Amino acid sequence: IKKMETAADSDWEEAKKEIFISYGREREVSEFVRQLKSDLEASGLSVWLDVEDIPAGSDWHGSIGSALYQCSVIVPVITQKYIGSRYCVNELYTADGDKKLIFPVMFEDVDLNSTEAARGIKFVISGINWSMCRPGVDDYMTSVQKLISGMKEKGRLVYTRWLIDLVLVVVVF
Repeated sequence: IKKMETAADSDWEEAKKEIFISYGREREVSEFVRQLKSDLEASGLSVWLDVEDIPAGSDWHGSIGSALYQCSVIVPVITQKYIGSRYCVNELYTADGDKKLIFPVMFEDVDLNSTEAARGIKFVISGINWSMCRPGVDDYMTSVQKLISGMKEKGRLVYTRWLIDLVLVVVVF
């Protein structure tokens, strides 16, 4: 019996991206993350974004799981909707459990003590320097340039981890 190939299976290698953007689907935030993706890619980074990288007809749970597995970095865009979304919280918890690099972006002021989920997010991101990208409050370009610099600096660690994985694969064969 031959397994039927799905869109997610055939795109497995194609879909590999360094950075996974996790966000709550609000119009203003959706526009922001598309701009953020564009700016990160303009600096030479590869970015996975659900609305652009999940093919029609795909199992979106599987696509998101694969993208999280393949990425090295997650960028949670923190909003009130984000802390209330079980999908967003699960993405962050999965990335943390898989020891991905986390670069939190604060899009709006939120109370990270307001709910159990918010406290869980706080637990994961509290020791990490956040990029502040609140519209009308923070300078977007300055924040994004600092974010990119941080990612590229930490990227050397990711590259080293990739080389170790490659050596392990070669040794196994």
